[in-house]
Amino acid sequence: MDKAVALGKLPPKKSGSAKMTIHGQNPIRIFDDPLYVYGSDREYVLALITENQAWGDRLDDALDYLKAEVIWAARYELARTVEDILARRMRALFSMPAPQYEWHRKLQGSLPENSDMMICGSRSRYGNLKN
Repeated sequence: MDKAVALGKLPPKKSGSAKMTIHGQNPIRIFDDPLYVYGSDREYVLALITENQAWGDRLDDALDYLKAEVIWAARYELARTVEDILARRMRALFSMPAPQYEWHRKLQGSLPENSDMMICGSRSRYGNLKN
């Protein structure tokens, strides 16, 4: 914008977005809480556990990620595969000490359950997906 104004292509104007916040912004960051990355949506992720208590369990003992995070990603972040969640959203496949291939195989042992959670997440968001 500044460059366009300097070139005379746009009239100077005060920024309307300077004080806007992004979705999920939370000024209080508690870095010891693994769910702090959800910002103001943290409470909604936790609310999923009241919907199904099993979603409060960890995906794996070595990971600080809850099953509720899979549901959240499927419902509200448009995640469509378990790999998308583990690799791109949680970065879990990249943060493990063992080679990624070994961890990917280990996590695949829980894929059927996690895949079911993703299906549950997307169906809950859009209602009953009947044809």
